[in-house]
Amino acid sequence: MHMTASPVPLNLAPLPRASAPPLLCRSRLPPATLASYKPGPSSYPFFPGKLTLGQKLDIVRRSEAPKHDLDYRSPSELARMYGKSRSSISKILRPTYVRRLKQLAASGVSTDIKRSTSTLHPELERRIHEYVVRTARGANWRQEVCRYAEEVAEELGIEGFKASLNWYHRFIARHSLKGGSGSGGTRRK
Repeated sequence: MHMTASPVPLNLAPLPRASAPPLLCRSRLPPATLASYKPGPSSYPFFPGKLTLGQKLDIVRRSEAPKHDLDYRSPSELARMYGKSRSSISKILRPTYVRRLKQLAASGVSTDIKRSTSTLHPELERRIHEYVVRTARGANWRQEVCRYAEEVAEELGIEGFKASLNWYHRFIARHSLKGGSGSGGTRRK
């Protein structure tokens, strides 16, 4: 039995207008629905993934800018800009979270990280970071950093602080510094 291919019309939706979000482009909605599409707060796609510290600081900066400033953005606009929900942006803008973000940035933590444990002692972190950046690295550099960290902790009156090998590796990762021998405390490229 020989069948001839008869043209079967495919029920594909026409290409949507340029303002339609990517999720509607692949839909099989009727053309009338696509033609009447109006972008709204829930029409933007949700992008999973964590924001970096730099992006979170940018959200804070834009929300704290004066309303007449060109950098100012409302929480809804920020949610659309970063592809996050309005509630996620609101959590970032909570005063306690803003304070924590600013402390992390002030202690020298890299803005490229996506998450970081809260620094219990920001002054200790800041002073050790400055020491690491200004000190040339030698054969016993890791031991020198750990010794200096314990000295500063004692000076600041921090009890129970132990600058172990694991603490050292977490510190280097938190600040995006190179951990081996080399010159200065250069950031990773």
